[in-house]
Amino acid sequence: MAKIIDTTWSIKHEGKLNPNNVILTDNKYKELVSKLKEVDNSLGADYEPDYVSDCCTHSAFGNSFIEEELTGICGKCFDGANFSDLNEEEIVCQ
Repeated sequence: MAKIIDTTWSIKHEGKLNPNNVILTDNKYKELVSKLKEVDNSLGADYEPDYVSDCCTHSAFGNSFIEEELTGICGKCFDGANFSDLNEEEIVCQ
C-alpha cells in the first residue's frame, strides 16, 4: 500500500497555485492551524449533560431548558421536548 503524503502545506506542490500566499512561506502558520484543529476537536469532549431530551437523547439548545418543568428545545432536532434527569435513579420492579 502506498504511503499517503499530505501536500496541503507544501510550497513545492501548492506554491505555484498562489505564489503570493503568505501562509505557505512559513511553518508557523502550519503549526498554528494544527494547534487550532487540536483545540477545536477537544472542546466538549468530556461534557455529559445532566438532562437529555426524550426524543433524541441530546442536551438542550442554548438556554432554552426550564429545569422546574423539565422542558426545552432539543439541541439536535430543535423541536420542543421533555427532558429526563440522568442522575435520577430508576426504580426497577421485579
